[in-house]
Amino acid sequence: MSIIQTFKKIISLILCFALLAWIMIMYNDYSAMLPLFMFTTLLIMEGLPFFACVSKVNVSIRVDQDIRQYNEKFRFDVCVSDKTFYPFKMTRMAIEVKRKYGNEILRRNIEIPMNGKGKHRLGISVELQGCGYVTVEPKVIRIYDVLGIFSRKYKKKKTPVEVVVLPAVHEMFIDLEEVPYIEADESDIFSKDKAGNDTSELFGIRPFMDGDSLNKVHWNLSARTNETMVREFSMPVETNIYVYIDLYKNTDVEKALQDGMSAAYELMATEVPFFMCWFDGSELCMRRKQPKSFEEIDEIMCKILRLNLFERNPVTDEILDRFSNESHIVFPVFRLPESY
Repeated sequence: MSIIQTFKKIISLILCFALLAWIMIMYNDYSAMLPLFMFTTLLIMEGLPFFACVSKVNVSIRVDQDIRQYNEKFRFDVCVSDKTFYPFKMTRMAIEVKRKYGNEILRRNIEIPMNGKGKHRLGISVELQGCGYVTVEPKVIRIYDVLGIFSRKYKKKKTPVEVVVLPAVHEMFIDLEEVPYIEADESDIFSKDKAGNDTSELFGIRPFMDGDSLNKVHWNLSARTNETMVREFSMPVETNIYVYIDLYKNTDVEKALQDGMSAAYELMATEVPFFMCWFDGSELCMRRKQPKSFEEIDEIMCKILRLNLFERNPVTDEILDRFSNESHIVFPVFRLPESY
């Protein structure tokens, strides 16, 4: 669109010069040359400051949150900063919004009026289905002079903005009877610096805080100190409970991410230690990380969502098969490569 408009302006200028040249030739006197002089002077006075100042205009894209929840409306601001004295007319640009997982791409052509020195903003709202990283990138930017005669392409580096949309969390039943209990004599595998929920190992005693369970109250000590005190129990360092986040290309990735996120939230709510695990296709290995809070679950999921979907081959089948045959309890239920 901008190329066509540029050609139209060039053709219009050529026709105007041709008409004035013809008038000058037909009427070879000062009065005939005056329009050409006036028109040329106007173009010089208009063009020189425009091309001198246009390089000082800055264009950027900003978002108020770089992590968003599922199905939240996606909004970003396009900002044009003009610190010069020249009164530009407007900025036109083409913006592309793309989600990492899926083929959904949105393109918008926008115009931002510029009515003087300062910052000019335009807020844009879009709706994207699904989760994953979303990139907002300006593709073509052109800035126009005050009369709309000249325009120049924005040549500074256009850095895309990334926003991660977390998977939706739904209710998921976890059969805690499948979770094994660790024997009391295995105290050496408990953390000495992280409180948890294992009643066989006492981590410490502290004052009662909002959200603490009454089952943890140390009633005898509370009666002696006239202050409600609670026990803190140790957190197991190792656990064989895994939440597998499936990034296989031909599976329902959206559902796999939602199920994995929901299982992790459910286990965290019940204070059961677990690992989040996933297959890293770039390194051809299984990775795991043990979250200690809901915030860490979100951070781990953000890290996972940066990975590309992997394809099935003999190497991935061997790694996944070995993982499935280890003594793990996996939520959601892990599927062997043959069932993919």
